Amino acid sequence: MISHVRKLVGLTVVLATLLLAVPASAASVVPPSGIGAYGSGTLGDWTIGSKAISAPSRVQEAVDTGGVWLLGDSLTVATWGDFATRLYGATGQVVAANGWSGRPTTPTIDALAEWKAAHGLPPVVIIASGANDIFGPVGPPALAAQIDRAAAIVGPNTRLIWVETHISRWLQQAHIQVNDQRNTGWINGVIWEATGRHDNLSVVPWERYISTNPERVRAYLSDGVHLDPADGMVVRNTLMVQAVQAAMAAG
Repeated sequence: MISHVRKLVGLTVVLATLLLAVPASAASVVPPSGIGAYGSGTLGDWTIGSKAISAPSRVQEAVDTGGVWLLGDSLTVATWGDFATRLYGATGQVVAANGWSGRPTTPTIDALAEWKAAHGLPPVVIIASGANDIFGPVGPPALAAQIDRAAAIVGPNTRLIWVETHISRWLQQAHIQVNDQRNTGWINGVIWEATGRHDNLSVVPWERYISTNPERVRAYLSDGVHLDPADGMVVRNTLMVQAVQAAMAAG
């Protein structure tokens, strides 16, 4: 398992990639509209959310030079640039990002399929998605099929890394926060179960890391989901860099 980060490293100034859309401030996970099928509310129109999508030339560069694709939601929109800088400094690998605030996993894997059809594949694909799958009407039961679908898209020769999620929205009522926590466990359990079906799948233990010390939740998150722009971003991105290094070493 990926070794835990023991202390923070310095924050590096970031962003050296052309984007098709300039990322706006990360939108909050969609608030409840009614209780929804799983107690956390229902998913609104995620297509209006802010996005950060690398230019096709950058996507192809990541393939041609043995780099990394990172696909995800609002956390990716807000923090992918720091991750790209950290990974390049650690391994020399180029990162292409496809982040869209509020986007659940199914359309995220659609984007992966589209990139593969247009560009081929890099040696490592990271999926940082799941926070928006706690909502009805689809909810957590759909996630397993999407993980399997992602594994089928990348095939056995590309390393697939999935990042654990953590949701407990502080501004929601107490029973919603409890439901968020239950659904977080459900989502992450589905992710870990999938490692038994796919040898090339590994997991970034983000939720496990922050939950082992309750003080980390308040220190690293800004609202129970999104990252503190300093400490939380640094820790999560460092865990992701370590995951890429471990995946490349595994071959």
